[in-house]
Amino acid sequence: MINISILDDEKIILDMVETLVRTTCNQRNDICIKTYTSAKDLLVDMEANVRFDIVISDIEMPEVNGIELGRRLKEKCPSAHLIYLTSYAEYAAESYIVAAYQYVMKSDVTKRLPTIINELLDKVEKEHKDYLILGTADDRKKVLHSDIICIVKEKGAKYAEYVTIEERLRERDSLENILETINSPMFVMADRGIVVNLKHIKRIAGNVIYLTDGTKVATSRRRLTVVKEALNNYWGCI
Repeated sequence: MINISILDDEKIILDMVETLVRTTCNQRNDICIKTYTSAKDLLVDMEANVRFDIVISDIEMPEVNGIELGRRLKEKCPSAHLIYLTSYAEYAAESYIVAAYQYVMKSDVTKRLPTIINELLDKVEKEHKDYLILGTADDRKKVLHSDIICIVKEKGAKYAEYVTIEERLRERDSLENILETINSPMFVMADRGIVVNLKHIKRIAGNVIYLTDGTKVATSRRRLTVVKEALNNYWGCI
């Protein structure tokens, strides 16, 4: 299921964009579209770990504007793809601050948005093909690579713990085997006993890596160099 969220405090604009998106997605399967007239309502869902694959948001809104929403979305849901809509060209530079996927003038929405949506749907569908099956024998579940924040295995422990955006799951395996199975440049050994998802690195300060769920990983200078190189290579290739 691909979740598309549309946010605009003007109901007329919101309805127009929703209709355009639904028409664009008409030939696609497993698409869920949800609309919001308030950024605060979207943030409530975000804190409740609702999945956001594509977010289409107005910038000029009361209380919480689109730029602040984008900052918080990128911190909590780094895999979400953000599209900004606005009537004012001067916001274009600000949209790059939060690495928005696209910036669309409202006067160009009908012409540009369908193409952008189709490009993103292809991208998200590809991302959704990368997953693991995790959990107990009686409760196995599909977990997307992008939803895994880190994988931890304490010294001497039989089980590795997957920290995801929704829960923690355990699997009996070594971190080396896990990395080989995942086979993705998104994941790197940050220190002995912990693998981090580069998408979920919020910031690095000193020798500490801060992840989106609040986890702090203190690492060695050598491993930190490896992580930084992997981070630069990964973001330079997507």
